[in-house]
Amino acid sequence: MYVRAQRLALGLLGDNMRKERGLAFDVWKEHAKHSRKGDGTTFVNDSVVNITGIKSKINELEGANATLANENHELRQFSMDGFHIAKNV
Repeated sequence: MYVRAQRLALGLLGDNMRKERGLAFDVWKEHAKHSRKGDGTTFVNDSVVNITGIKSKINELEGANATLANENHELRQFSMDGFHIAKNV
């Protein structure tokens, strides 16, 4: 009878150990999942900041481009006026 009780106790110990190992693994998987999610959120936030910076740089360059296009048009007009004056003299 004593040997049978020991076998049952060892079987119960093994079952409990497997159960606790499974629970620990589940907790570890949850932590890993949340960690990956946090890393993904950080990556998305960093990407949004980068995109915002790039868009502001694009707007700045487009504004400079429009200014240069206006200046170029004025200089071309000034040159054409000079050609007409020189041609008529």
